[in-house]
Amino acid sequence: TRGTNYGGVLGVYGTFNMYGGTIKDGIAEQIGGNVFVDSAGTFNMYGGTISSNNATNTATTANVGCGGGGYISGDSGSAVVNMTGGTISGNTSANYGGGVYVFGGTFNMSGGNIRNNHATTYAGGGICTNGNAIVKVTGGSITGNTSKSGGAIVIQAATDEVLLQDVSITGNS
Repeated sequence: TRGTNYGGVLGVYGTFNMYGGTIKDGIAEQIGGNVFVDSAGTFNMYGGTISSNNATNTATTANVGCGGGGYISGDSGSAVVNMTGGTISGNTSANYGGGVYVFGGTFNMSGGNIRNNHATTYAGGGICTNGNAIVKVTGGSITGNTSKSGGAIVIQAATDEVLLQDVSITGNS
């Protein structure tokens, strides 16, 4: 499925709960190859797989080509993704955040896997943050992600808050 601007497969503007299944093969020319969570949205991932998605635009303008698997956009943490299980894998962004790009939203991960994602031109193969993002990873694993800089996680802004606790981070480059 191809989206011209945001979220090739799914745009979340309310609440979406994912318990299983697969969301894959999404292409967004701008941001959020598969899932775009807007400032009023909440995405709860309890299980399932988000895979083989692409944010394709290589322009260097702000936040374009970011978030191959998902893009979280919010003011002061208003867009929220809670990941307690499942897998985000095999996604690609042209610029930042091959797995997940968090811009001003909140990403909470207490379980599941972010693995084998790739940020082609810049940074954050697994997770990339910017714009007052809040990221709390207290479980699960971040493995096998690649980018030119920061294979696992890249924190772009000094105002971003990132907590890593009891998470396995291995094999990223």
